[in-house]
Amino acid sequence: MADRYLQNKLANEKAEQEALTAMSTALRTDLAHLTTAHANFNRQLQDQSHQLAQLSDDVKRTRIAVDSSQIRTDTVEIQLSTLIRWFKIAAIGIGTLLAGLILLVAELMQLIHAR
Repeated sequence: MADRYLQNKLANEKAEQEALTAMSTALRTDLAHLTTAHANFNRQLQDQSHQLAQLSDDVKRTRIAVDSSQIRTDTVEIQLSTLIRWFKIAAIGIGTLLAGLILLVAELMQLIHAR
């Protein structure tokens, strides 16, 4: 009876050890999968961080380009406004000269006809 008890106890201990070994192996496998997943996640996070940094640089360059374009547009608007003002002044001057010339010609015609 004692032999049977010891054999049963030994069989139970062996079964428990095999179960623990199986659980340990499963745990190691799960841990390896988790480590791989974590490494992949870190790699993706680094890639996205790099992409975000590039996007940030692109946005800064775009903002600088837009600001530069706005400055050039403002400069062109000022120059165009000045040019239009000069055309108006020139048109008034030419009109005044033309009116004076017409009056001068009319005066000369009267003087010629009066003789």
